[in-house]
Amino acid sequence: MLWSAKKSKCVICDTYVPLLQDTQLLPNQVVGEQQSLTVIKKLLAIAVSGITYLRGLFPKKAYGTKHVEDQKVMILREEHSCPGATEIVQW
Repeated sequence: MLWSAKKSKCVICDTYVPLLQDTQLLPNQVVGEQQSLTVIKKLLAIAVSGITYLRGLFPKKAYGTKHVEDQKVMILREEHSCPGATEIVQW
């Protein structure tokens, strides 16, 4: 479905519905090469973050929580006290 982010309104059926979040980590529909590249980068970040989190490579404070659909995912973020995490995020 296509959603209007400002009004929480379904573009297809013209009804108002509550959104879970104002911003989405991944779009519902990908149009164009640039948007496709952005989605692939986000999926790679989710994968690398998940692997490093489950293996315990960095402290928990190096991760932020995001939601994809109804799943909670841990995303690696820049943590100045953890240079390894910062290096991976900048990669």
